[in-house]
Amino acid sequence: MTDFKKDLQSGRRFWLGPVVASHQLGEYQFIEYRERDFSVRAKKHGEFTGKHGFSIYHNGASMGISASSLEGAYISAVARAWDGLNSQAALMFMRMIGMAKKEPDKVFAKESE
Repeated sequence: MTDFKKDLQSGRRFWLGPVVASHQLGEYQFIEYRERDFSVRAKKHGEFTGKHGFSIYHNGASMGISASSLEGAYISAVARAWDGLNSQAALMFMRMIGMAKKEPDKVFAKESE
């Protein structure tokens, strides 16, 4: 079973937050989830931020990154699949089109953080 199917089936137990929906575009899959706040400043560890995030998969395997929009997730997925793990292509492209003007970490972030 692929990472995507396992994470999708976990539903409310998905570690980043409850699964809201899944999306697929070609060989890329995305799990939309209600974002949890794991920061030090959170009143309660793991409470919901009110935002949605998108966990990114390529051919069913987790890419280990998330995005705050479906557009950002797709751009990040393509850049990482074609340019490698340390690719800055997604960030540069999002800056070029005005999608990541001031806070690029709000557009996409590593899931391990």
